Amino acid sequence: MNRLLRLLALTLTLSVCAASYAAETDEQPHFGVRLQYDMNKSTTLSDLVSWGPGVSVGAIYYAPFKKIGYFNAGLLLSYDTFKYKGTAEYNSTPITVDGYLYTSGLKLPIQVGVNFIHKKNLKVSLYTGPQLYFNFGFRAHFDRTLSETEHIDTGYKNSGMEVAWTFGAAADIHCHWHVHFDTNFGLSNIGMIDDLNPHELIHLKRTELSVGVGYNF
Repeated sequence: MNRLLRLLALTLTLSVCAASYAAETDEQPHFGVRLQYDMNKSTTLSDLVSWGPGVSVGAIYYAPFKKIGYFNAGLLLSYDTFKYKGTAEYNSTPITVDGYLYTSGLKLPIQVGVNFIHKKNLKVSLYTGPQLYFNFGFRAHFDRTLSETEHIDTGYKNSGMEVAWTFGAAADIHCHWHVHFDTNFGLSNIGMIDDLNPHELIHLKRTELSVGVGYNF
């Protein structure tokens, strides 16, 4: 909790500092809305937990600083899935799973970027920074086949908060219209599953690809 409060305090501090530099640019701080399509997989247990679709929607705050830099923070409501399919072994017996894992929650991207194309009607930038995930839950729907097939609908131990690091590119057209593409590499766990071995908890860590559009006010 203390770490989270420090991160939030840092976000607010950077926002205020960035806004104070806005007078040195032709831009002004502004809010915007974002809608993005997400694809998620796990870097652990990757042969079973592969790419699944998701969606995020929310608002951002953009503050320019100096001539070409900017600070960007957002709050997005998200729903993400992971394809859960493949075969593993437990006590030399094959176990087959086929279904989805899914999680919902809030995403808080905190980014610093540089506009390497900065014209009146077009800005193109690269950005990086942490992204926090505040997960409401972590559940699964799948068929598991051992000696016979059973349908599983269960919840897992949820980490509550994840941390990832983002690398991305964005374009703003005619000031208002926005598109972006980024990759988030998980630095902490989503949660833990025990479907393959009841005596072993497997930690899952996500990688996320996102393509988004938006409007700047």
